[in-house]
Amino acid sequence: MQSTSDAHGAHIPRITQEDVARIVARDFPESNHPTAWTELNRYTGNDTLRVRLAALKRANGNLKTLAKQIDAALEDYRDLLVAAEYPTKSNAENWQQYETWFERK
Repeated sequence: MQSTSDAHGAHIPRITQEDVARIVARDFPESNHPTAWTELNRYTGNDTLRVRLAALKRANGNLKTLAKQIDAALEDYRDLLVAAEYPTKSNAENWQQYETWFERK
């Protein structure tokens, strides 16, 4: 996964539509894919792909949790990004846990 860094050294992932599709396929049974995509497609605001991936990370394969994460993003997407991408105060630790989750098979 590629990323950029902000002024504080925090990694910001560069997400593609293919990344989102891969995580949907990995985390949800095929029968739940249409519902997962319906939920994800409700969010079309700032940083759309990054926010959708953050929602998938926080949902951990649970459709109800995915819906709640998208609801939260519709209120303030930044809260979701912080929870998914920066759960600790260590930039290196945050990036390592994010990459581990992202690369999981």
